[in-house]
Amino acid sequence: MRILVDQSGYDLLNVGDVAMLQACVGRLRVLWPQANIAVICHDADRLAQYCPGTTPVRAGLGRPGSMPGILERVRLGLGQVHKMARPYISVDRRRTRHERAPRSLTGAVRWADVVVASGGGYLNDTWWWHGFGVLSVLDLAQRLGKPTAMFGQGLGPLTHPVLRRQARRVLPRLHVLGLREAVTGSPLAEVLGVPAGRVVVTGDDALDLVSSVATDTAGKPRAEEALGVNARISGYAGVDGPVAGLVGATLARVVADKRAAVIGLPVSRYERDSDLSSIRSLWPGPLPAGSVVQDLETPGALAAAAAGCRAVVTGSYHAAVFALAAGVPTVCLSNSDYYNAKFSGIAALFPAATEIVPLTGRDLERRLTEAIDRTWDADEISRQATRELARTQAKASVGLYVRFAKRVDKEAGGDNAPALNGEVA
Repeated sequence: MRILVDQSGYDLLNVGDVAMLQACVGRLRVLWPQANIAVICHDADRLAQYCPGTTPVRAGLGRPGSMPGILERVRLGLGQVHKMARPYISVDRRRTRHERAPRSLTGAVRWADVVVASGGGYLNDTWWWHGFGVLSVLDLAQRLGKPTAMFGQGLGPLTHPVLRRQARRVLPRLHVLGLREAVTGSPLAEVLGVPAGRVVVTGDDALDLVSSVATDTAGKPRAEEALGVNARISGYAGVDGPVAGLVGATLARVVADKRAAVIGLPVSRYERDSDLSSIRSLWPGPLPAGSVVQDLETPGALAAAAAGCRAVVTGSYHAAVFALAAGVPTVCLSNSDYYNAKFSGIAALFPAATEIVPLTGRDLERRLTEAIDRTWDADEISRQATRELARTQAKASVGLYVRFAKRVDKEAGGDNAPALNGEVA
């Protein structure tokens, strides 16, 4: 079995993207233990670190970091255009005989028996070019008669005409479509023509991977009562310096009143949108005693940090996922349609443990303080119920992989997909 995986973060500098990719690759390995798995990415060294034994396939043109400054950004832009357009240029349909995947994009699609996309939040107006590129790869695979699937997808808001047209073409031909939420994703999938029988709401693919870490740390004594904090200061989040300053002043007062430490939960490790830098910039003065705000390089490290918190305040979706998987109630800060969709979806899946605070209005300080107070006071019964919800969603996600494998094997003339994490195949 030869499997090509497209994914959400080609630089592998977003811990949430990495977690979803690791979950996808891990499940595919269990279902097809002898499979050769290739992953589209920019950074081969990080891929070897996070998903050892996989083969990197270039997402764009040239070698990452091969050009300085603005030229590197131009190279990346041209590479994205290449990825969007290359699958639609006439290519040789003959399958390569190489055992390992070719480094070229179209060659890897021809090489593969199966092409899938791991979880992500790119099928929307904010990241339309990335979504178009992923759908282009899947479209080529479908035209070559290969089984395709998308797992753990955040779908929408989607009004961009080019991406919407592409989604209407590709999504209905998927073998399965896993959605990580139903508020925005499910109605949109129906409008785009995806057959209802192929769509399953599974929650985020990272939940299964994170839950195992959270289970090991949940309920253990904490040295300090801690508030977990993530900040996403960026244009696409709708958060600028003045808004962040007000949030930071409020958090500083809250942790002082509660005599709490702060645990940083950075997800984005990109230099331009660094969560770590944003978290540190929130505080008008020194952090409280016992606080830990540092780079977290792996999903396991982020999961352990989130599980050590009593409550979490976050401007990033995956910091909420990691916290809720550990049963930690979460306050989500939203100021854009993109994050409104993300957070409303996760709040619907974890209604008793999620608060959404819009970053608008003159009473922001009061609303944020009250939301933190409510999550801070959640009892252990509520926290355990949240962990159970996460496990239920993870089981649904695992089940969708099994279902896809059974269909692929059946079409190939067999029906012998193995069980995955106790699921009956």
